Amino acid sequence: MTPQKLEEEMLSNPVQNLQYMLRRLGTRYSFLPQLAVDGLFGEETLEAVMLFQRELHPPVTGVVDRETWQAILDEWLDLERELADPRQIRAFPPSAKVQAGSSHNYLLPVQAMFQSLSHVLDGLEPGISLKISFISSLQSEI
Repeated sequence: MTPQKLEEEMLSNPVQNLQYMLRRLGTRYSFLPQLAVDGLFGEETLEAVMLFQRELHPPVTGVVDRETWQAILDEWLDLERELADPRQIRAFPPSAKVQAGSSHNYLLPVQAMFQSLSHVLDGLEPGISLKISFISSLQSEI
């Protein structure tokens, strides 16, 4: 989801999104209750906002102004980044076949990685030249 789409979604149902973020933050901060995400700014939501303000973003007003919203959003985004699965990096095109004698630009990062690792790991040959081709000395390492 793009930042613009996220912002549009957040503004379309602000109370529901506030409750969702506070509920998720409850997994990190035990002082926050597990809110029902019902879209109603009732006593439980007010209590959660006040607890958030007391512990993380004073002063305690119970009002979700721009600063409080941003503080909750920042904490929630931080939590989501922390809990998210790592992103995959595609070093090779899907159709790539790597074998001795291959010559492709996408091999350079792999060779650089092995050269860097050779300084800290035993068993990797140091001084591997970085050519844009698959070198036989790397074949046993892959």
